[in-house]
Amino acid sequence: MAVIVCIAGSPDLSDTIFEFLSNFEEQKDLKVIRDISYVSPFDASRTGDIYLANQGRALRPAVVIVHGGSWSQGSKQDLPETVIARYFARQGFVSFSINYRLLGNGGEFPTDILDVKEALAFLVANKEKWHIDPDRLALIGSSSGATAAMLAAYAPNTGVFASANYKRQHVKVAALASFSAPIDLSTLASNPYLKQYLKGCKGTSEQEQYREISPIAYVNTAVPSILVHGTIDKNVPFSQAINMAQKLKENHVPVELITVEGAPHFIGGRSRKIALDKILKFFVREMAL
Repeated sequence: MAVIVCIAGSPDLSDTIFEFLSNFEEQKDLKVIRDISYVSPFDASRTGDIYLANQGRALRPAVVIVHGGSWSQGSKQDLPETVIARYFARQGFVSFSINYRLLGNGGEFPTDILDVKEALAFLVANKEKWHIDPDRLALIGSSSGATAAMLAAYAPNTGVFASANYKRQHVKVAALASFSAPIDLSTLASNPYLKQYLKGCKGTSEQEQYREISPIAYVNTAVPSILVHGTIDKNVPFSQAINMAQKLKENHVPVELITVEGAPHFIGGRSRKIALDKILKFFVREMAL
C-alpha cells in the first residue's frame, strides 16, 4: 500500500516558536534520563537520552531517533530530535535519542549504521527495565541520520552490516520514518563529507560503493516506511523520496510519502508537527497498537 499526503504551508519555525519552546518545559509526567551508554565499554560518542512518560508497567513501543548533520555533526539534543523524542514519549513510546560516531571520530561507513543497531539491541536487552515491547520497535531519522536508520532497518544483518548484539537480541524493526533522507547517494557525489564517509566502503568501484550505502538498493528487504520530504529541498532532491516510495510500493512494502509543499531540507514549525501526527498514525497501524 502506498499513500501520498501533501502538507501545504511554511516550514519556517517562527510561526510556531512558542509551541516548539514548550517542548523544553519541565513536565511532571515526563522523565528524561541523559547520556546512557548503549555500548560497553563506555564511549562518550555513543550515548543516548531516554524519554519516558509515567504510564505504569504496561509494555510500550520504543523508537530510536537518529539526528542528521551530513555525517559530520549534529547531536541527540538538537531541537528537532528533542521535539520528536518528547512527542513520542507523550504518546506512550520509550524514546531513545542517540549520538553515534561521526566523521573525524571513526564515523566512516558503516560505523554509524552499526551504532544504530547497537542502540536498538540495547533497548531490547533492557526491555524489562523500561517495559519495552520488543515486537514494536521503530526508527526515526533525519537527513544523513535517516540514511543510517534506513540501512540499519533494511539491509540484512550480514557482511558489513552484521552486528552480533543485534542478532543475539533478535532485533526486528517494525516501522521507520525519515525526514529528508538521502536515498540514492550516487546523485550527491559533490558532497565533500560523503566522499570522506565513502572511505569505509569495500566496493571496488565508485558505483559499487554508492550502491552499498544507498537505501534504495535494499527495498526488497525494507520495513514499513513513511517518508517526509520538502518539495524545494536543495540538499536532497524531492525526486528521491518519490522514487523510493514507488520502489517500496513495487516490492509490496507499506509506504506513505508525506509531501511538504514549499519546504527546504529542514522541515520545521507547523509542518513538522503535522508530519509527526501522521507518523504516529502510521506507526500505530503498522505496529497494531
